[in-house]
Amino acid sequence: MSEKVLRCECGEEVDVCDWCGKKFKVGDKIICLEGQHHFCSEKCLNKYIDDTGIIAEARVILSDEDDD
Repeated sequence: MSEKVLRCECGEEVDVCDWCGKKFKVGDKIICLEGQHHFCSEKCLNKYIDDTGIIAEARVILSDEDDD
């Protein structure tokens, strides 16, 4: 059985949260940070922002689509 490829609305292929490493599954909430980083929760996003000291706007995207 082939593994489904998840893509964020920004077009990037996403596998895991860029902060905690949690693997994304179809239907998971994906928080997209400027099309460069993807997070599984606001908690992970906030920890990333606190750690890096950046100011950014994030969009929450529900991913239920997959590409072949």
